[in-house]
Amino acid sequence: MRGVIQDLAFAHVANAILACIDYTGSLFIHTIEPTPSELLCSLVLQVDAEDVSPTSHRVIWCPYIPEEDASDGDEVSKLLVLTRGSKVELWSVATIASNFRSVEVM
Repeated sequence: MRGVIQDLAFAHVANAILACIDYTGSLFIHTIEPTPSELLCSLVLQVDAEDVSPTSHRVIWCPYIPEEDASDGDEVSKLLVLTRGSKVELWSVATIASNFRSVEVM
């Protein structure tokens, strides 16, 4: 991370997924898995922002909590809203993470 964390949020999924955005507007998404002795954090997705403006940044997961028999619930629950100042972006974390490791946006 290149700056202080401005916001973070956990996804509404069975396995813990944490999204955080730093002061520069860069997004980081980690999975968190418990083991008997510690928590293992793995970087799933990193989106580096080019614009380093001192605006307010937020991350918000889709509040969708699937029914027990829903087949598309996992993908829908991994929708993320990212704000960078007055700009809003909608990310499908499941789709992006399956195709890319790191993404640069302007």
